[in-house]
Amino acid sequence: MKLLERKELNFTPIFLIVNAILLTLLLFIEVVNFARIATISKTKASTLVELHDGESIRVLPIGSEERSPQAITRFVGQTMTGLLSWNALPKSSDDYNPDPTKQLKLDAGVSTSKAKITTSVWASGFALSEDFRAPFLEETSNLTPPDVFNGSTQSILKVSLISQPTRIKDGQWKVDMVAEIVVFQGSNLVGKPIAFNKTVFVRAIDTAALPRFASDVQETASRVRKAGLEIYKIIRTQVDSVKNTVDQSLMGVKSAIDNTRTELRAAVEDVKGQAIEQSVKAMLNILGKDNPDGSKSFKSTNFDFERLGDNVIVRAKNGEAVLTDGVLSPNVSEKQLQALDKVQSVVDMHHQIQQDSQQESQFRNMHR
Repeated sequence: MKLLERKELNFTPIFLIVNAILLTLLLFIEVVNFARIATISKTKASTLVELHDGESIRVLPIGSEERSPQAITRFVGQTMTGLLSWNALPKSSDDYNPDPTKQLKLDAGVSTSKAKITTSVWASGFALSEDFRAPFLEETSNLTPPDVFNGSTQSILKVSLISQPTRIKDGQWKVDMVAEIVVFQGSNLVGKPIAFNKTVFVRAIDTAALPRFASDVQETASRVRKAGLEIYKIIRTQVDSVKNTVDQSLMGVKSAIDNTRTELRAAVEDVKGQAIEQSVKAMLNILGKDNPDGSKSFKSTNFDFERLGDNVIVRAKNGEAVLTDGVLSPNVSEKQLQALDKVQSVVDMHHQIQQDSQQESQFRNMHR
């Protein structure tokens, strides 16, 4: 009997067949994936977002250091208005129903190292960079009229133009602003406009989410900074017209903080100096003595007032100029400023006496 030879099985053909089947399956999966990716790439990005209250808004995808021009100009306008509108009167709301028999509760303000600022200015200050916020608020407190906190003095910022943002580098822009600070003192409801033209430097920031149990300060800071922007510098701008801003100038080679503080102090002192000048002109029209050279003068216990044409100068009793053509002397003391702030009260009192006298005269004529 012939023995059959035992043959070994060859798995190579089987392996090649299985491998070919798997590769075909993988190729099919890749083709399906590419088809789906192509479909997704042609699909428009979602632009409709539903808020927690059910309201739907349109959105656009942007980078972390990108901001739309509309967002930047809106942020600058709101922030500068909040910083330069000084008002201690309470704000009305839907549930605001004050008792007419009780006195309104005025804003007590927020204390700084030397003086006070209004609560709204303090809140708006969180929109400033941290190295700029502290000196800005300190200078603002030094130059805020004390009468703001008794409700007799107010100011608003009336913005005429905010230019389109100019990109400095990624995440940083500058904006030119043409505006006027309108100061209301006493019974003067017309107000005194003072030019305020500035270049504002803005940069993008990241905003952190509020913790579950946030304090009032954290909520205020988060609300002011929710735009993802902050102001880190403000300088003067030379303006030819309401629609055109030209020629920016920086003074000296001081550090950024010193330069910013100088610019801020000059801007606020311009407001105060021109407001005092208008009060002095009104007082000289009432109490001034006519001189042979056509000027008017008046002497009080602390100052000598003089006006020639549109030029007004106020001197202390030692002969040193305190105010010249609406510009306060850098050597003026806080005591002298407080005394000059009372000039408007004298004018208001005189106008009230005249008004009472006229009413009394009319009353007498009616009963003759």
